Amino acid sequence: MPRLVSVWLLFLATALNAAPIKIGVLVPLTGSMDWWGRPYRDSVILAYEELGLTPDKVQLVFEDWGDDWAKLAMSAQKLVNIDHVDAVINTFDKAGYVTKPILNAHHIPQINLSLDDRVADGKSTFTLWTPIRHTAPLLLENAVKTGHHRLALFVLRDYFPLRAEIELREQIKRYPGLTIANTTYFNPDERDFRTITLKARQDSWDLAVILAYPPTATIVTRQLLSDGVKNLSSIEGFDQMSDDIKMLPDGAWWTGGADNRPEFDAAFKKRFGYTPFTGPCYGYDCLKLLAKAFEINRKHPEKALIGLSVMGAGGQTTVMPGGWTEMPAYLKEWKDGKKVILKEWGK
Repeated sequence: MPRLVSVWLLFLATALNAAPIKIGVLVPLTGSMDWWGRPYRDSVILAYEELGLTPDKVQLVFEDWGDDWAKLAMSAQKLVNIDHVDAVINTFDKAGYVTKPILNAHHIPQINLSLDDRVADGKSTFTLWTPIRHTAPLLLENAVKTGHHRLALFVLRDYFPLRAEIELREQIKRYPGLTIANTTYFNPDERDFRTITLKARQDSWDLAVILAYPPTATIVTRQLLSDGVKNLSSIEGFDQMSDDIKMLPDGAWWTGGADNRPEFDAAFKKRFGYTPFTGPCYGYDCLKLLAKAFEINRKHPEKALIGLSVMGAGGQTTVMPGGWTEMPAYLKEWKDGKKVILKEWGK
């Protein structure tokens, strides 16, 4: 009898180890953010295929939440209670806050594609994006270098823009020649910014810093340009404009993460037939990190994530203590109809 029990336990252990890892991917494939969701989904698929993963080993469960925050919570519940996923890849700053309590209750780790690193805890929730602690000082350094003194912040009331404002206010203390002369806030549903920008211009400032995502970043930029403002900057916002970035005048500059590597874009276009823009393709990095973490610790991948490093869509991505990621940060300029890299953080 003891021998039979041992054989059964060995069989059970083998069966359990053979069970495929399930990774849920929360993605807006419908609704107003489908333009983001499509390359985000495809970048995850590209990583899956390049890693040589197969359904008998790793399964991806895509869940479309359609840019509906109430549906996002239900989608997370579905991944947990019906699909029984082992980990989640998530996107957008707010999404991490919405899903964190749901996933934590079931001890399911997530990597959130998020510019706001405050939701990261290094235990169950990790954020992946170029850290604001690098892009903010890059912007301030260049403001000094280009002779600016008084900044006007145009801040969308949302997670990352407000996080960026906090970082700028903290970092600007290191630059005695700079001051924030005006701060203008606006809500995500606002579309008429003429009155807002005209009111902001009553104060004296020499550089507009746009802290917002598209479509808001696009609308504010267009309004400022129509008002005759030429000195424009941003943290991340211009990078996310896709084709609308072409409205920028020569000399406009900003800070942000790494653009996609040429090799990545070539592989992506060969597989899906189009060239993606920077941002959503960091989903590629998320899956590569999770796959590596599961390889190290099948039962608790979150314990293996800290310190892991992979070659991502834009460059090397490393998970730091605290759960945020170290990624390349760049100062960029719009010149002759294209982006030009002026400087990399730390170099």
